[in-house]
Amino acid sequence: MYLTNSIHQGCVLQSTDAMDEAIFTNSQIILAKCVEDDCIGFLYNKPTGKYLHQLVEFQHFPAIPLWQGGPVSTDYLYVIHTHPEHFPGAEPIVNSFYLGGSVQHLFQAIQSKKINPHHLHCFLGYCGWDKEQLEQEVQDGYWTVSTTTIHHLLTT
Repeated sequence: MYLTNSIHQGCVLQSTDAMDEAIFTNSQIILAKCVEDDCIGFLYNKPTGKYLHQLVEFQHFPAIPLWQGGPVSTDYLYVIHTHPEHFPGAEPIVNSFYLGGSVQHLFQAIQSKKINPHHLHCFLGYCGWDKEQLEQEVQDGYWTVSTTTIHHLLTT
């Protein structure tokens, strides 16, 4: 895996052995939003063992796996997908991947079989940094910035 120091929206962060925060041990994070001074990402490899339909407000949804997105706002659902036409308000991440959008429209698209629910990636919470803080953590050796793509992680 080729590594770079360029932090940018859509890149993948890999924690190193220097990382001493338990939630980030052996973590891969998809950096979904990096605007001005703020960066937001989602832990990619931390399943919760729960499914979307187990949450009261989503009980009519299919059994879509939930992932631990990070330690911030863990009671909020975030969705990464490739269907902006079915999610008004979705924000582009990189290439054909988008973040968020209308949950009501999500439900309608699943019910009408316009999208495969197993192509959605649902996260509880997120990881957030001031961009300078994240750059310092990379420089200090807590993270490496990989050229592995979001496409590779979410489609393999």
